[in-house]
Amino acid sequence: QYFRDPAQLPTYYQQNHWLPRINNELPDSRNETFRKNFASLNSLVLVMFSNDTTVVPKESGWFGSYAPVEDAAWTQADPPPIIPMREQPLYKEDWIGLKALDERGAVVKMICDGPHMHIARSCWEPLVQQYVGGEATIDAVQPPWLVTQPQ
Repeated sequence: QYFRDPAQLPTYYQQNHWLPRINNELPDSRNETFRKNFASLNSLVLVMFSNDTTVVPKESGWFGSYAPVEDAAWTQADPPPIIPMREQPLYKEDWIGLKALDERGAVVKMICDGPHMHIARSCWEPLVQQYVGGEATIDAVQPPWLVTQPQ
């Protein structure tokens, strides 16, 4: 449900019942209320992990994606080019309100060093302090019911 295969976009549009809808990619079923609500966020903090191998391409954490096969001269053997957020149709045509957010300075892009979801305190703490508010403590991000084993 999370993979957008640039070599099989028609199948993705037909078979994936979540991602094309949440991204308002289907012209006949775009949700204007969703776009307006998303555009009304105070801030959208996008975090990309420098060594991410779970989210592929890692730039999709910032709304980047591989170029569709028909739009780029690449083969399955070549690494596909990555289209950045501001060059995406989703952004240019503002399908989800991302462009509106970005134009008013409400999109924040962060890079955390390391693999997917290995968030060092030095990365998450400033985000919590600035965008969530209050004092950032480990208890705020690790609920008391979550027990972890020392490694």
